[in-house]
Amino acid sequence: MATNSILDNLDEFSTIPTLTLHLGADILKQATFVLVEGPGDIDLFRPLVTPKATLIRSYGAKGAIERIITNYFVSDPRVIAIRDKDYQIAPISTKIFHCDHCCAEMMMVTRDIPMIAIHSNYYKGTTPFRLLRNQTLKALFDLSILRKCNDIHRWNVNFSGINIDSAYDPNLATFFNNLVTQIDTMNPTNQIDSAKMVLWSIEKHNHAFSSLSDIVNGHDFIALFVHECKRSGASKKISHDSVSRSLRSSFSPPVFKKTKLWMALHLYGGKNHLKIV
Repeated sequence: MATNSILDNLDEFSTIPTLTLHLGADILKQATFVLVEGPGDIDLFRPLVTPKATLIRSYGAKGAIERIITNYFVSDPRVIAIRDKDYQIAPISTKIFHCDHCCAEMMMVTRDIPMIAIHSNYYKGTTPFRLLRNQTLKALFDLSILRKCNDIHRWNVNFSGINIDSAYDPNLATFFNNLVTQIDTMNPTNQIDSAKMVLWSIEKHNHAFSSLSDIVNGHDFIALFVHECKRSGASKKISHDSVSRSLRSSFSPPVFKKTKLWMALHLYGGKNHLKIV
């Protein structure tokens, strides 16, 4: 996929002046400026917030949103952020709000209306949508635990570029082994060795009774969903982007209103006299 070299070189210090200008122009101090992580989040939340809320993309490496909020705008209630929960237990600031579950994609697919939308539009098999969702989550459990271990133990293993489509096998142990082989190939000096697998095994045991949607990466879910749709006879034109767009378009304000994120934003807005959602 082609990248925009200018955007790739922007960092949090590119975001701060934009926020400062917006704040200065808000004479009545009634607006809210919401930092989000990427263009997909802008597309998702634009129809879900009020005209008084302006979405601003946060540039920079991991943790940029936290640094912007806590280092530069900590005392101004008009600057808040929405981010993926990933593997954080809780936000580090009362002005940072987590998507339900692991990330924005999982917040959407755990709701029946968006899941029905992608199931009916793309899947040609006979598995009902709830069962297909659960099977997809379970198939990604081992990989998700490995991602979490990489995050909490700071292994710095690169997961970018794994190909779920080529790794897939109906035998889930084989599927996971294929993924680990891919990861090791991408990380020749930082492979998933026996010591890492011990920590993985412990974490897997600890998560045995937890919600899969809290640890499964949404991009992994969509990638495996696309694979299953193709196996069911769906058009070859189906893609990660087309499924993501379908999820966002079906995640309507009434659906959003049932999330924990909506309630948190609603309560924050009421407390600070801001109309956010």
